[in-house]
Amino acid sequence: MTDLPNRAKAVLDKVFGFPVAVESVERVDGGRGAFSEVERVCYHDQAGSRHFVVVKHARRDANGEAAIAAGAYQREALAYETILPATAGIRRPHFHGAVRHSSGAVTLVLQDLTSHRAVDQVLGLAGRDALAVALALVELHQWWVEPAKLEALDVRRATPSKLAPEGLQAGLAAVKDQWGSHIDKSTLPVLADLVDQRQAAVHAFTGETGQTLCHGDPRADNVVFDDVGAAVVFDWQQMAVQFGEADLAWLLATSTTAEVRREIEADVVATYAIARAQDAATTWRRYQLGMVLPGLAVLFLAQRQADTPRASQLVATSLNRIATAVSDLGVVDLVKG
Repeated sequence: MTDLPNRAKAVLDKVFGFPVAVESVERVDGGRGAFSEVERVCYHDQAGSRHFVVVKHARRDANGEAAIAAGAYQREALAYETILPATAGIRRPHFHGAVRHSSGAVTLVLQDLTSHRAVDQVLGLAGRDALAVALALVELHQWWVEPAKLEALDVRRATPSKLAPEGLQAGLAAVKDQWGSHIDKSTLPVLADLVDQRQAAVHAFTGETGQTLCHGDPRADNVVFDDVGAAVVFDWQQMAVQFGEADLAWLLATSTTAEVRREIEADVVATYAIARAQDAATTWRRYQLGMVLPGLAVLFLAQRQADTPRASQLVATSLNRIATAVSDLGVVDLVKG
């Protein structure tokens, strides 16, 4: 047996509590995961019955080390073991179990969703799919609103405040030097203006009311759609307590084209407001303010080594889409007051 089947067998034996026979292991992440390797494993149980599961491993590189230091793997295990079982309504993969490693990494065994419909983030979500994800987020957000429940959660808080100024400046340099020929002319100035207003932007974001538990990374690469078009959400490594519209901003800024976003965002935000029984104007302002997070965080994505054509497309597309959303929604003027 090669290393991959042996690794999968060791994990499944621990999770299921009996020895399995691994038939095949297939990488299914397409190189998209920054922090994880995802494999579809076919195995036989003690009775000889054949099953498929997905096994999610920590990457064994600098990205994996960074994720361990940031607690990303522990957060995701917490999500599947404790938080999601206590959350009514939201569709997610069935969780079989986790194996914790001495390094701080965690391996998860999850339901195989490879038969579900997926949408490549580079191509972007259609309006109906973006709305389906927004409705899934409502289920999460409306369940976690009590301050005492939120205070007890061991997740991130107010994400933009954790984005170091030196990292933002390095990201701007990368946008100029590495991505200048791949992005729109307006992209760098828009992001530079937002970084210039970083203190005001972070202050406005962290001071906003309407705190709830956010997925933190609700984008097309982290969802699939079932046979009725409902969104099934996975990859819970970036969970954070912040206002829920930050998830909407991340979704529409990263995973729809500018044309689709402009066409649907008013309806998506209004639907979200109605579903959560919120004031429409307040919800829209929070959605605008939520663009601070992708606007700053994309500068860290810009510093990653794009080692495949798809990774290069993802970075360039993200830079252009997010900068356009920040500009369209007047985010810099909003945070300046």
